[in-house]
Amino acid sequence: MNSCGGLKAVVVSDTINGVILLIGGFFVVICALLALGKGHFVDGVQNFLNMTPEKLNSIGGPNDDVPFGTMFTGMLIANIFYWGTDQSVIQRGLGAKNLKEGQKGLMLAGVMKVFTPVIIILPGVMGYQLLGGNISNAETVYPTLVRTVLPVPLAGVFAAAMFGVVLSTFNSVLNSSATLFAVNIYKPKWGKNKSEKDLVKVGRIFSVVIGIFSMVVAPLFMYAPQGLYNFFQSINLLYNIPVLIVIAVGYLTKKIPAIAGKIGVCVYMIGYVICYFIKPMHYLYYTTLLFIISCLVMFFIAKKYPCEEYEFENNHVVNVDPWKNRYRFGGFVTWTMIAVYIAFSPIGFVRSQGPNVYTFVAMALAAILIGVIVKILEKRSDNKK
Repeated sequence: MNSCGGLKAVVVSDTINGVILLIGGFFVVICALLALGKGHFVDGVQNFLNMTPEKLNSIGGPNDDVPFGTMFTGMLIANIFYWGTDQSVIQRGLGAKNLKEGQKGLMLAGVMKVFTPVIIILPGVMGYQLLGGNISNAETVYPTLVRTVLPVPLAGVFAAAMFGVVLSTFNSVLNSSATLFAVNIYKPKWGKNKSEKDLVKVGRIFSVVIGIFSMVVAPLFMYAPQGLYNFFQSINLLYNIPVLIVIAVGYLTKKIPAIAGKIGVCVYMIGYVICYFIKPMHYLYYTTLLFIISCLVMFFIAKKYPCEEYEFENNHVVNVDPWKNRYRFGGFVTWTMIAVYIAFSPIGFVRSQGPNVYTFVAMALAAILIGVIVKILEKRSDNKK
């Protein structure tokens, strides 16, 4: 069913646009630093660190739009869903020629994700420093910065790459939606005897319908009072997390009946809608509570009405031998992420005196802890062989 939306074409366009966007993103940072230093890169770095140090604080405060505490609650759950179960991501992983290559690809994507603060967040701070703090719409800071610091020809290339990424992401979502609808909804209900060609046709029709609907609805999102990011996050969690709930519980036990999954999803979605309008706390906090409650409901039902255990079968379509360095590379990516948070924290660049010995001690302790975890995981993996 990959042919429903042309997964291969999406992957190729993603690669080309991604490389251009990555290089262009770093180039925007360099040009912005030169602008801050009036042509001198080192002066630009010093001005960037000294002008608004409070905006370099990755920890933030309790009144932030996304409190730091959500990193260990709802934000963590949302990221597990995205990296572990989101159709548009997993479809690429499943498109690998074997398990080893799929793991390498996802690890590489993790490395690129770590660079997000450098090419997305830091330019926002630079834009604030260069353009002033009286910007009425925060969504326009980045494009305004690009137009201000980049030469016109390069700004055009960068804008084209950004537009290509937007279209590629849109096409990717259409591809995933078409596949899900044709294979998981249409085929079991109405197309049991349909050929692959018929399913592809249905997927394409569904893509057109969803595409038109999206174009009609999209302009309305600019009126979201809490900003596009928070708005989309709060809406997406309504239907994203139930998928993770079912999959996570299914991994933990093989005795969950189908009715438990349906009830667990209903409990979460009904609770989320109620909390969304009542707003008892930040939406990422009540997402965590509802996640736990839904999982407990499913476990309770499984305890009372267990089903027969099932076994996964290996059809030997591809080689499923794992990449031997997966834990070490994953540990490196995790440490890099933690190091970035430490660097841009009250014990890092946010301090008026800059980083000190405590900054590097914290990074070293994080490296030791992650190293121990990696060794434990590697030992467990070896014992299973």
